[in-house]
Amino acid sequence: MVAERAVAGREPSEAPTGPAQRESAAVFDGERLAALRDSGLLEGEPDEAFARLNRLAVELLGVAVSLVSLVDEDRQFFAGQVGLPEPWASFRETPLSHSFCQHVVNSDEALVIDDARSDPLVSDNLAIRDLGVVAYAGMPLRMRDGNVLGSFCAIDGRPRHWSERDLRILGDLASMAADLIELRRIHSAPLLRDPLTGLPDRVLFAELVAQSVTHAGRSGGCASVLALGLDGFRLINEAFGHAGGDQVLVSVGQRLTAALRGSDAVCRLAGDEFLVLCESARDEADALVVAERLRQTVIGDPVAIEGRDQPIAATIGVACASSAVEPAELIDAALAGLHRGKAGAQQASAQVDPTRRARADNRLRVRSDIAGAHKRGELHLAYQPIMRLNTGQLTGVEALLRWTHPDLGPIPPSEFIPAAEKSGAVVALGEWVLRQACSDLLTWRCRWPERDLTVAVNVAPVQMGTANFVDVVSSTLDDLGMSPSALTLEITERTLLRDGENHHRIMDGLRALGVRFALDDFGTGYSALGYLTRFPIDVVKIDRAFVDAMSTDPRAASLVKGILAMTSGLGLQTVAEGIESEDQLDSLTAMGCQLGQGYLLGRPAPATTITQQLADS
Repeated sequence: MVAERAVAGREPSEAPTGPAQRESAAVFDGERLAALRDSGLLEGEPDEAFARLNRLAVELLGVAVSLVSLVDEDRQFFAGQVGLPEPWASFRETPLSHSFCQHVVNSDEALVIDDARSDPLVSDNLAIRDLGVVAYAGMPLRMRDGNVLGSFCAIDGRPRHWSERDLRILGDLASMAADLIELRRIHSAPLLRDPLTGLPDRVLFAELVAQSVTHAGRSGGCASVLALGLDGFRLINEAFGHAGGDQVLVSVGQRLTAALRGSDAVCRLAGDEFLVLCESARDEADALVVAERLRQTVIGDPVAIEGRDQPIAATIGVACASSAVEPAELIDAALAGLHRGKAGAQQASAQVDPTRRARADNRLRVRSDIAGAHKRGELHLAYQPIMRLNTGQLTGVEALLRWTHPDLGPIPPSEFIPAAEKSGAVVALGEWVLRQACSDLLTWRCRWPERDLTVAVNVAPVQMGTANFVDVVSSTLDDLGMSPSALTLEITERTLLRDGENHHRIMDGLRALGVRFALDDFGTGYSALGYLTRFPIDVVKIDRAFVDAMSTDPRAASLVKGILAMTSGLGLQTVAEGIESEDQLDSLTAMGCQLGQGYLLGRPAPATTITQQLADS
């Protein structure tokens, strides 16, 4: 039975009208995420104060599990928990694919479900399968500034009608948990100030921008907003932890403040992004000069973290207005300039564009609609051949995911994969890809057993951080009856940086099954060499950038030779990516490279084309 109060404001029989309606932007709101990170609770040690509240919930409500769940942009992290099974309890987090609490954040209301298996909002949530969630009641963890950081919830493994008494108890415990978070988050931070840096927050900054726009309109001047973002900040967070990242943010805030002139102002927007109101600039050209001066101020000296000097890189976007505009539009234009700069555009300025929010709405639709696309028949796999270079024989394929949206048409993987990672949808999509790729491979191996074909499947960091990933892979292989050695899981350096200890544990479990690992885009990161000995890597994929540069840059050719010599000495296989010319093929073959892929050897194609290719050869 579905609860009569399944979601506040929604009748239990009422399904959401579409994916875009199921997923709002609240989880991904920058201000909320900044408040969450400033709480200091993410990645922190378990807090006994929260666990006591969870134990009270379990005892008073007679449920199996209670959580204090903090909902991040791509996961939920448990500040407190009682009753979670292993290995989830040790991991203390799940992807959003396993999160009911994200809906509490999105709706800003309590979520009460008697039987999740028949509720249209959550019936496809993987927590039902992997965590045994059936009945759920969650209350918002709402801060005094209105941000909802997560949910205090109670969970049962069987259908349950939640009484008014149950909800009253849960609400009281949620209020106590929110008070504890508030104490840790803001301490004595002044009103309208970012608690970490002490800079004005977005509300105060918007007021200052409004005043500047009004003044510019009267005087015929220019109101300029600069948006500064740190490059590679996520890697700093992953390498040094959030405490190290906070040191960098505080230092950047101090440097920007020291460089301001007159009535200029700076605010921390969210994460690693800062906004600067520049009233001293006369026009856009002047604002660009100021922007470069501020950028040099920020990156001029490294920041000392744990006794190590860490260089800082930054990009700045610029927007100017000499006529009446909404402060939010001017800020959005500066952020658009920042994002253009990060994407490699030479000109990092942008005009105020009223349609920008409509385009952002479209991106949000992509992020929402990718969830469940595999069930709606919108996905298919393309396979790129992996060839033995000295014989031209096909030895395996790499599975590549493709999505055709019913309204928007084909969506590039570069757009929908990051969206799926953020929303947690990549976990369910990844399982579909794994099963489909293994099923297709099994067909080929049965018809051509002498070829000993393999398939490579890309694995996202979120998947590798999922506690039951070994079980998912193992059960897929067992169900299909496929040899684990025929499966290669491709991971990137970004995956290993995120959570080395947990990933090492998962990789060891998969290696014990017989699954192989390939390190993709090798050579593009600053610490890739160390991964070859720290993690159970079997295959190294040389990034296409090095292959492409071989014909024009002797250093690139020497670097490829060095990689091949090193991997050979370590007993690893090597795959060269992006082979597009006969010269590249000849050079790599002469160097002793074993395997390769690229448009010269074969473009990504559907399974039927690979079948025909195998039959013809």
